[in-house]
Amino acid sequence: MISQETARHSFLVLSSNVLKLGFGFITTMILASGLGPVGFGQYSQVINLVLTVSALADFGINLTFVRLYGKRSDDPQDARIFWSRGIFTIRILLSAVVTLFSLLLLPAISMYVTSDEIRSTLVRLACLMIVGDGIFSFVLAVCQAGQKFKKYAILNPLPNIVRTVILGLMYLTQSMNVDTAVLAIIAAVTTGSLVSIVIDPALRLRRIRRDDLDNFRGMLGWGKWLLIQTIANTFMVKLDLIMLGYFDISNDLIGNYALGLYFASLITILQTTFITVLLPRVSALKSGQEVGRYMRRTFGMIMAIVSVVVCVGFGGSYAIRLFYGAEYPYASSIFGYLIIAFGASFIVTPITILAFTFDFPQILAFQNIAAAVLVFGIQVLLIPLWGILGAAIAVVLARTISEGAAMIAVYARVNRDRDVMVHP
Repeated sequence: MISQETARHSFLVLSSNVLKLGFGFITTMILASGLGPVGFGQYSQVINLVLTVSALADFGINLTFVRLYGKRSDDPQDARIFWSRGIFTIRILLSAVVTLFSLLLLPAISMYVTSDEIRSTLVRLACLMIVGDGIFSFVLAVCQAGQKFKKYAILNPLPNIVRTVILGLMYLTQSMNVDTAVLAIIAAVTTGSLVSIVIDPALRLRRIRRDDLDNFRGMLGWGKWLLIQTIANTFMVKLDLIMLGYFDISNDLIGNYALGLYFASLITILQTTFITVLLPRVSALKSGQEVGRYMRRTFGMIMAIVSVVVCVGFGGSYAIRLFYGAEYPYASSIFGYLIIAFGASFIVTPITILAFTFDFPQILAFQNIAAAVLVFGIQVLLIPLWGILGAAIAVVLARTISEGAAMIAVYARVNRDRDVMVHP
């Protein structure tokens, strides 16, 4: 049985993500209609490239923070303050450094991995979102770790709400173009990060002391596999648009692919809801009996997830054809392939998340590395032959193979070690 507390937290996070999903859907509609296939393709390439770098600036800290807090949940010391005091300052510095390097290097890199129409000034403009994105994602991790789900529910959809309002005004005043759309997302993540700091007095810039550096090194020590996982997962998720730009696929076709990708990514938001609620509890499992009780509930979880994926698949395909059928004729087909890939990842989550319980993050790192390599290798073969369809097929094959292998490996580890659980 699911406890009342878990049910309440799940409802808060689900409500938050449904709100986020709804405003994200409206934002996508505004962007796709206001920019057209060519402009939407350019916008998607630029944001995809910058978010790839922004995710790498995380260094695995966010997931490590949540996992370590779960392991320290019985410590009488206030672990939330202990782990967030100096780490917050370090996290901002890391984002600032990555932003600086991005401003210097990304325009040159974009010449090789985006279409020729992408201007270097547009790439530099988009780089300004990295600091705000880093702060906001870390604050959400702090809320998740401390199971402050009410605060999480308030903050989570905020950037999407702000961006939707700004883009709606631009659409109505006919002032929307790729540059102003990028400015809208910068304003949205900046607003989200500032509000998140204001409502959490524990998160302030403080002088970094020696024990803060020791804590940071300790986090990186355990989190090195999460860093590898983060890097590999980032490239796996973002690689398709980068590869399409590299092979000089036209912006209108990339716009079709991006629209299908955005709709399929709705599954990722639902998966994030599931992980947000479950990860702190899974990290805190301390006996084979607790793991056994959890395992007995996984079949029901998986069946519920399958139902959700099927509903999103049919609903998303209908919505794309209804609203964008004429202007984006290929988006529905791309969505059909990608929903299989994202759905496969979601379906195995109840099993693979147990890697955190058994201090076995290596398997998730290897899974993401394998998926990134498979995506790259298959897309090199298929994109020159079938264009955006080849890119989508490559994602399906890479995800289903890697996620299935990860689930088998974690399940085997659980059955082998759940009676001899040892936690640091």
